[in-house]
Amino acid sequence: MTFTDMETRILPFVEKPARYIGGEFNSIVKTGTSLTRVALIYPDMYEIGMSNIALKILYNTLNSHKDFACERAFAVWGDMEKALRDNNIPLYSLETKTPLKDFDILGFSFQYELLYTNFLNILDLSGIPFYSRDRDETCPFIIAGGPSSSNLEPVADFLDAICVGDGESRIIEMSQTIRYAKTSKFSRQETLQALAEIDGVYVPQLYETEINGGFIIPKGRIVNRFNETDLTVLDFPVKQIIPSVKAVQDRSTIEVARGCARGCRFCQAGFCYRPVRERTVNQILELARNSIQATGYREFSLISLSISDYSNLSSLITALDGQFSSHGISFSLPSLRLDSFTLELADKVSQIRKSGLTFAVEGGTQGIRDTINKGVNEDSLFNVVEIARGLGWRSVKLYFMVGLPFTDIQTEIDGITELVSRLSSRFRDISVTVSVAIFVPKPHTPFQWAKQLPFDKALQGFRLLKDRFRKNRRVSIKYNDPFISTIEGVFSRGDRQLSRAIETAFKQGARFDGWSEMFNFNLWQDCFNKLGTDTSLYLNGTTPSNPLPWQVINNGVSTEFLREEEIRAKSGILTPSCDTKCEQCGVCDFKTVAPKLNSKDTQEPQIKDDFLFNIKIERTEEISYIRFLYSKTGSASFLNQIDIEEALSRGLIRANIPVKFTKGFNPHIRVEMGWALPVGFESEYELSQLELNAPINKKDFIERYNDSLREGLRILDAVNLDAGHKLNRATKSQRVNFSFIAEQSKEELLTRYKQNMEFKKITPRKEKIINLDEFVGNIYFENGRVFVEYFQTDGGARIQDIISAITGKDTREAVALKPFVHLRYIKDNDTKIPALFA
Repeated sequence: MTFTDMETRILPFVEKPARYIGGEFNSIVKTGTSLTRVALIYPDMYEIGMSNIALKILYNTLNSHKDFACERAFAVWGDMEKALRDNNIPLYSLETKTPLKDFDILGFSFQYELLYTNFLNILDLSGIPFYSRDRDETCPFIIAGGPSSSNLEPVADFLDAICVGDGESRIIEMSQTIRYAKTSKFSRQETLQALAEIDGVYVPQLYETEINGGFIIPKGRIVNRFNETDLTVLDFPVKQIIPSVKAVQDRSTIEVARGCARGCRFCQAGFCYRPVRERTVNQILELARNSIQATGYREFSLISLSISDYSNLSSLITALDGQFSSHGISFSLPSLRLDSFTLELADKVSQIRKSGLTFAVEGGTQGIRDTINKGVNEDSLFNVVEIARGLGWRSVKLYFMVGLPFTDIQTEIDGITELVSRLSSRFRDISVTVSVAIFVPKPHTPFQWAKQLPFDKALQGFRLLKDRFRKNRRVSIKYNDPFISTIEGVFSRGDRQLSRAIETAFKQGARFDGWSEMFNFNLWQDCFNKLGTDTSLYLNGTTPSNPLPWQVINNGVSTEFLREEEIRAKSGILTPSCDTKCEQCGVCDFKTVAPKLNSKDTQEPQIKDDFLFNIKIERTEEISYIRFLYSKTGSASFLNQIDIEEALSRGLIRANIPVKFTKGFNPHIRVEMGWALPVGFESEYELSQLELNAPINKKDFIERYNDSLREGLRILDAVNLDAGHKLNRATKSQRVNFSFIAEQSKEELLTRYKQNMEFKKITPRKEKIINLDEFVGNIYFENGRVFVEYFQTDGGARIQDIISAITGKDTREAVALKPFVHLRYIKDNDTKIPALFA
């Protein structure tokens, strides 16, 4: 089955078909038989994977290299999985629709442990053997990376190689090694041996194993985590791909720093991503400018483990505000810390957003916070809320954990209750959302030996907390699924014996285990019971003297330092931040590896006046309107109306068209849209209209706009109008010419049409009888297609109603008939006025 066949036989019948079509703006298609082909795969839904910054970085890195062609793939939802299996279609890449099994390399990003069954599903849908040992010379190499690379032992038997650490240079060296091995006719085993010689690369198949303390322990050469030492010399992608459907993080992202100096003892990222490496203010400014121009987003997010610890934050925010605010471009600051939230910062942030503030308090008492080295106190929290309230915020969200070492659940729940009660009592005009989760001990942290809180005790604590605030409408209690946290805990500190459990759970239907609506705890328990897997081995913790499954990985921080931190935690002793005092954790050699801060950067921020010079949020007195005609064909036909509007809006920013913004709290571009076509229907006559700050030449408008639109959207014509010509007046009642494939004879189709001419239309408000004779002007047949002229108006017949009456097919089935709109027009007596000019 070709992809064209899929567009008619499969995509119309699945949820959000635009997830599977590709063709996005800024995606890259490279062809050539000499290229080494790499597919980067995020084993979760498209909307989540497209938000991942690592995918953006590695996609750009590989495609910037002349020898590599990099494409993307994601996990598919259940309806698409069934369609692929039923039709014997292998999972494919988005860029060229190539089956994944035909790539040289498949690179998986594991952001967390509950993606493992999705990973196996992708291999299964691709026809690739699960186990590394079972793959032959025709199979792609399966490599992996991401935060979970600190311990991928549960899936180690499935992986050919693991990149431990920063991936930019590693992905290139691994790909070059595989490319050379292929041209040199290396055996698969010889290629694995070559990969193992690369710094930061772990090849599990080359390691012997032994059972010690109940764990399967790999034995062999220690793999040292690889760190990119200087962020300022690394390329960062500004031409980020614009998703076909709204992503979870629907904005551009700019990485300002890696690493965190704080040393919170529960935080794996804080230990694994040491040391802190920052970009300069001017580099961030330039990246942000280029990213907005390349993507058309009106918001970008500054990404860092702790953005409020950026050493030049005040200067950065002032510069960003000065560069972007007048253009209607906003930016967000995730991961704010209580003890870094100053009045100056709050004042700037309040100009960016007022939707609410989120802070990770983690522990309800000072003793608990000292145990985990979370150097914040209650005064900081109350001071922040006071500042926020004064600047207009009316909500705050607080994160807490329970099950932390050296305390008990009752103390934790009592502490959260008392702290939140005092906060709510003092700030009666502030709503507080409390989010609570089980603490999951992670490898390579001071708490890697700790016991995890059982799910039943956590659930009791969560319910007690909810009950205590049941009568307080200003406090909302939410908690993470404790059963999901339990499985996460098993795999977080798991070993290779868990691979059988993952395979068994997959075969029994486990998918998307991180999604509460998809997660099945009983299924996992059954799998563990059938295999005789004792999950307490991973949940009950161990002692520092026992070997650990992940000890073959050296993340830089010494075991001795982690042990010292655990001892300090037990006594509630704080460890100072790395940027205050070096505690000799083992990461830095202060030659090649050392913190790189920009606090001493004296260069003045460079604000560019020519940036998006046509895009101004201030409304001018001058008003101009332009109506444009566009086509939506091919992959773009699977975008819904909202996605098309977003695509058109972002194209305007990229093209630097002088659009006018709406008034009010959240100014936006008003793109006035015409009628919405069903998903999968094509058209060469769709209309939109814009209000502009200044007139624009029609030819210039069309050329610039077309250069800024995704595949399948094309501006065909445009007309400048005065203020009296509203699009809704031209399109509310109009004539439409459309056609579709005639699969049966003229006589059969017309007979069915007469039988179905009258039907009941049900709306949320009422039911009414529609008689198509009132709306259909003419039906004729030509070159194997049915052509229809009909009258479209509010509350009347729709294109899909007419096709259904003639063919008996519903809207989704009708896509196979290739419906196509040719013209929309207004009839003035006997004169047809195309809607573009009406």
